[in-house]
Amino acid sequence: MTDARPRVYLVQVCNAFGDAVYVPLAAGMLRAYAMERPGLAEHFVFETIIHRRFDLAETSERFQAPAVVGLSTYVWSWEFSLALARELRRLHPSVVLVLGGPQVPEDGRSHVESGLIDIIVHGEGEVTFAEILEALRDGAPLHGIAGVTTRDENGRATRGP
Repeated sequence: MTDARPRVYLVQVCNAFGDAVYVPLAAGMLRAYAMERPGLAEHFVFETIIHRRFDLAETSERFQAPAVVGLSTYVWSWEFSLALARELRRLHPSVVLVLGGPQVPEDGRSHVESGLIDIIVHGEGEVTFAEILEALRDGAPLHGIAGVTTRDENGRATRGP
C-alpha cells in the first residue's frame, strides 16, 4: 500500500573529501524540529535527507512525487541547488520549492518572481520551515510568515513581516 501523504524532501549538499562527507546538520535540525510540531509528522512523509551531490539526470528517481523540497544552500552548493530547483520545477511543476541557508540572497525577489523558487527563508530556519509546512497543511497564505520572501495575495514577490 502506498502512503498518500505529501512528501517532504530536504537537500543539503555537503562537502565531500573522498568517502568522508560532512553531516547535513542544518537539514537534520529542520526535519527534527518539524517532526516534533503537532500534526506535521502525521500529515507529511519526511523522506531521507539528500546530502551528496548527484547527476541531475537521476532527479526523477530520487524525488518521487515531492510536495515540498527544502534546499539548504551554501557557497559550495549554490549552483547545484539552483540547477536542481530548475530540474524539479520541470519534472514536478506544482512542487513547493523552499530555499534557505547562509547563501540565500538578502533580496531574493527575482528567484520568486521567475517562478523558480516559491519561498526563500531568511535567517534561522527551524521555526520558519515548520510554519511553512503548517501553512501548506492548513491552506493558509505563506506571505504572512515572518522571515520569508514569497508571493503576496496579488502575486508579487515580497518579504514577509
